[in-house]
Amino acid sequence: MENNNKSSVLLTVLGICTLLVALVGASFAYFSAQSSTEKETVTTGELKVVTTLSRTETDKIKPTTFSQPDAADNSDVAKLNFNVKGTGTTVDKGTYSIYILGTATPKEVGEAGGTLKDIKYALYQDSTKKIEGDYSDISGGKAILTDQELTADTDDNYVLYVYINESSSNQDNLQDIDISTTMYATAQTPAPAGD
Repeated sequence: MENNNKSSVLLTVLGICTLLVALVGASFAYFSAQSSTEKETVTTGELKVVTTLSRTETDKIKPTTFSQPDAADNSDVAKLNFNVKGTGTTVDKGTYSIYILGTATPKEVGEAGGTLKDIKYALYQDSTKKIEGDYSDISGGKAILTDQELTADTDDNYVLYVYINESSSNQDNLQDIDISTTMYATAQTPAPAGD
């Protein structure tokens, strides 16, 4: 009988130990499987674009022909210098777009003779023509140059030439109206992969 008691005690101790190991294992599994719902802060870089617009020769605009920048016959052309700089940009890569808003009240243009299509613009970077058009399609504002690379080292210089394209005698009256041009740039970062 004493042997039977020893067996019972041994089995009881083994049972308790097994139960403790199972309880510890289950508790460990439960607590290690818990997850956290804390907010994570993701710090991104900054994408900044600084623009500068300066005007030269804007009082002399009158009907003329325009062939290329700095040609001898460009004395009647308004010249606007525009600079885009990636100052403060800390992302590896982004893009910028240039917008233009040109106004000359259509009523004034119609009364003066000629149309908004007679008022032309040409955007150059260095000696390369980037785009040209007329004020009839930019009176509400328009992106004229998009997806240009922007980095911290970006320092792009543009010149916008504005002129009245000589094509008929009634255009001489266009000299007496006010023509307004606004240019600005916006910066974008590329969409994350998979979006």
